[in-house]
Amino acid sequence: MADTDTIDKPKDKTEADSANPENKTPGEIDPRSLTRAPDDKQFQIAPCLTDEQIERLIPYGTGDKADTEEVIIHEGQRNVDFLVILSGRLEARHSNVDGTFTSLASHGRGGIIGEMVTMTGQASLVFVSALEPSNFMRISPDNLRKLLVEDSEISDIVLFT
Repeated sequence: MADTDTIDKPKDKTEADSANPENKTPGEIDPRSLTRAPDDKQFQIAPCLTDEQIERLIPYGTGDKADTEEVIIHEGQRNVDFLVILSGRLEARHSNVDGTFTSLASHGRGGIIGEMVTMTGQASLVFVSALEPSNFMRISPDNLRKLLVEDSEISDIVLFT
């Protein structure tokens, strides 16, 4: 650093208090100001298939169901099916070393889970369980590949998310 370069020194407590009456660190967000995005497709991060798109998947899959907290995909499991939620909610979770888990995502009707591990054959890094009684469609890895070749719209949704 050159002699002419300077680094701003932290303000003492009195200066910081007068400049920031709420005593928040610059850039800190007050959790009371956070709200959840409305349940609206424009705010979704994960794709949600329409009823018409789900209908087009029926020839490729088989129906299945799970009760609340039933595990559908286990961490480390290989040959995982691609899942399309028909009703209820499924949640992807990661196990922590202390025995707890972290919720990564939950999906309702039209949500999809497992696209990458189904395509690659890699072991699942998460486990998937039902948050409530749920119905879903399982699509095998071979049928998913066939679907992606035959339906470009669904291929775009699955591969570019």
